[in-house]
Amino acid sequence: MTESTAFQPRFKTNRPWASPWQYKLDVSDLFHDEDLSFEQRRDGVVGRLRAAPFYEDDPIRWNADTEELYLVVDELADTDDEDYFDSVWNALYDWCDVDKRVWLNTWPGLMK
Repeated sequence: MTESTAFQPRFKTNRPWASPWQYKLDVSDLFHDEDLSFEQRRDGVVGRLRAAPFYEDDPIRWNADTEELYLVVDELADTDDEDYFDSVWNALYDWCDVDKRVWLNTWPGLMK
């Protein structure tokens, strides 16, 4: 997967899981690459989150919602095991689900 296809802006589809989300971020290749260590997968996911268009470090757009996102992603970067990662990932999912902000894809083939 290239960087340009890792995240995609909103699009319409017949598939209910992909109904009009503001953004989509595909991390499925990282989640299912058994050749990567936990730290490599974690760092890859965090890197994609920070490179995504919805993760903007723009003081003009700064608000409580973006601050929450930055805090959760920073905590995700500090996780040291899969259980802790999963716990923080759930908080990230909650942030993404509000108003269908971001579809986080972890299943291969869903965004093809």
